[in-house]
Parts: sequence; structure tokens; C-alpha cells
Amino acid sequence: HAFARFPDWSDVVIPRMKKQEFVRGQISAAPPEMRALVAKISKKFKRSVNYISTIGYENEDANMFYHQHGEDHGHDTPVWIVTTGAARTFGLREKRKPKTEIRFQVEPGSLLVLPNSYNVIHEHAVLKDKTPRGMRIAPNMKAMDEKYYEGK
Repeated sequence: HAFARFPDWSDVVIPRMKKQEFVRGQISAAPPEMRALVAKISKKFKRSVNYISTIGYENEDANMFYHQHGEDHGHDTPVWIVTTGAARTFGLREKRKPKTEIRFQVEPGSLLVLPNSYNVIHEHAVLKDKTPRGMRIAPNMKAMDEKYYEGK
């Protein structure tokens, strides 16, 4: 399968962060819970996770429309996304082809895996929900290669 969901990551605990708190630095300086998550993903997929960002969606109106990770084109990195907090509607579709859309609920503890090849021809989104939803926090991880740092 090009896309996979792993529903058994419910032991992931993400430390509470202040709204719009952005921190750049080494993964080794991240909270222990984040380092443990990076280690778990790295071990399961036999790739060295060396990038993590955490995105918070405050409620059912907070969303991220269809997009790709253009910076990943030409690099061999999957994107691993862990859902904590409230369930949200996730969408997948072929690039700029709305009629190919599939939607599903991403439950707390879910791990989404988007292989690099999938990122080239598909787009993904966290969509608005009509049902009230609480906070969703989603760590996004990658195994970036040397080309990222060489600017290629």
C-alpha cells in the first residue's frame, strides 16, 4: 500500500505547548516524550528520523487545506504523522483532482504514513469538521537526506 494507517500508537504523550510556540533545535534537546516518539518511529521503519514539527489544531474550524510537501520532492523521505487529542477528518486526493478525494476520521493514537512517492502525486489535508472537536496535536516527522542541507 502507498498509504498506511497504524491505529495502535495510543501510548504517545505530547507535552502541552503554549499557543504558537515555535522552537528550533536539536531533537536531542526535545522533551523526552518527543525523543521517545522519534526513536519508536525510527526503529519501526528502519529510518533515522531527524526532523519533527508539531502542529496544533485548536477546534473543528482549524484546518490545513490540501497540500503537498514540495520541499520533499526529489528526496526519499516518507512523512509520518501521529494524531493526539481529538479525532479529525483527514482528506487524500490525487494532485489537483478533487473528484478522487477520500475522507476518513483520524483517531487519537493513529499513525499516518505518507511515502515520498505518494507525496509527489497526491495531496493531503486536515479538513474542517461540522461536529465540535477539541484540540488535535500532530507531530510530523521525516528522515531528511543530505540534499536538504546542500540546498538541492
